[in-house]
Amino acid sequence: MRGAIDARPEAAVRDAGVDAPCEANVHSDPSNCGRCGHDCVGGPCLAGVCAPVVIYRGDTPNGIVVEGPNLVVSVATSLPATGYVFRCTATDCQSTKTVLATGLANPWFPAKEGASVYWVDFGAADGAAALGGVLGCPENGCPDAGPVIYMPEAGGPEGGAQFTGLAVDSTYVYWAAYTNLSAAVYRCVPTECAGTLAQLGSGFGVPYSVAVDPSAVFWIDLSTNQVLRCELPSCGDNPKIIADQTVAGIQVGLSGLALYGGDVY
Repeated sequence: MRGAIDARPEAAVRDAGVDAPCEANVHSDPSNCGRCGHDCVGGPCLAGVCAPVVIYRGDTPNGIVVEGPNLVVSVATSLPATGYVFRCTATDCQSTKTVLATGLANPWFPAKEGASVYWVDFGAADGAAALGGVLGCPENGCPDAGPVIYMPEAGGPEGGAQFTGLAVDSTYVYWAAYTNLSAAVYRCVPTECAGTLAQLGSGFGVPYSVAVDPSAVFWIDLSTNQVLRCELPSCGDNPKIIADQTVAGIQVGLSGLALYGGDVY
């Protein structure tokens, strides 16, 4: 049980609730902010809370993967077919930025598994690629021919679809796609996507943002503001509703999804 924190602003506080107690002003010490050992990674500590730190600034970052000290970021721009995906070191992202793929229309939902980076593209990439799809490349950068197109926009059962979410595990890549007529969540083995394509769930409105753990796939339905769970290997047309986001009877828009430690965020 964590000990009480001295409320006096200048007080040195001993926090006995961690393995290595410290003498620190947890209200203002950026290395011990709010509690011993909680580092603000370069930002100030204000009233026991770490203030935000700008890691990267440029164009419109819209998705991020954190892997230890490194980041993978997808970025959209205001010009056609100029979106890109890059990696960097979080502590110095601007100067360590390495672009992995360029010429993308609207890359979103980056994910990383092993030595590969994946993402979905909402719209027309440069020239050869179709209007979107499931794309990827090695973590060190795409080959000169461009990213691998695991599932092109027109290549699967949802031809002409918007691709609106992606997640990966050690075997499969999972994604959400919808058209004006249908919507579903799919998966495939990246090295043989066409031959292993499987539909996990369908019969809902606008699937968006996907997360996966060893037993289930999760996503948001934007049309109902619900969080859904599909037990693997498939839930057909009956995913389980695990959250219905309403406040005082009014639906509140959901826009992201993540799993950590057995919980859904």
